[in-house]
Amino acid sequence: MSIWQVFRRDYNPKKAQKEIEVSNCLTSVAFHPTDPLLLAGGTLNGEIYLWNIDKEEPLVCKSDVDEYYHRESIQSLIWVRQQSMTTLVVNTSLVSCSTDGKILVWRVEDKLRYPVKGHLLARRKGDEMQVIGGTSLDKVSVMEDNTFIVGTEGGALFRCNIGQPSDSDITHLLQAN
Repeated sequence: MSIWQVFRRDYNPKKAQKEIEVSNCLTSVAFHPTDPLLLAGGTLNGEIYLWNIDKEEPLVCKSDVDEYYHRESIQSLIWVRQQSMTTLVVNTSLVSCSTDGKILVWRVEDKLRYPVKGHLLARRKGDEMQVIGGTSLDKVSVMEDNTFIVGTEGGALFRCNIGQPSDSDITHLLQAN
């Protein structure tokens, strides 16, 4: 991956300021909303990377590939701010969407070791559930970070809402409306 910082005085359009090796093809990237040096990237095999592009060794952390994590291409990443109703603490989480049908919520504080929430996009077809691959993900409004829209491979749209991830409530799932 090559990064050009276009607002630097030494900007040269023919030479990237930073080259970062990635083990697989990147399929999506998203800069942190308040820390422009933090960049998240999703890969073809379902891994998620977090880099600090200002560091000599930019890799902060990366997720594993596991049956409970993404196993297919990450199609979309978004950062969401979530405020706890009890402590009024604001956290920023990363939400990922994949063609495996999973929407996962990750906390940077956990170093992407495991998702803190998840949801499987599916619809009933007769007596069985059919998994639907997610292809796009975006927030509904800049003022409200907990509600977002998910687009799927078959063209369906889901309106989803997430709450504040908490250590005591890891099993709380992403609710699809």
